[in-house]
Amino acid sequence: MPPFPKDNIVLESGDRVMLSCIDRIKEYKLGEIVSFTPNDIGEICILFRIVTDDITKSALEYAKNGGLEIQYKGD
Repeated sequence: MPPFPKDNIVLESGDRVMLSCIDRIKEYKLGEIVSFTPNDIGEICILFRIVTDDITKSALEYAKNGGLEIQYKGD
């Protein structure tokens, strides 16, 4: 099953969507073909999105604390 449905997730008032990060280790022998399932790719993409958001917020806060005027249009 893919990590998210192909269509939008419709929530009623008060509904919640919860995500959790799970540590995984995939080991490959030297010369072995590296392969990922669609779920693996989905999890990797979500992780990168979360991490890049955190890095962006941290960098912006650091710049503001350093006295820089920030003009950033995030989502």
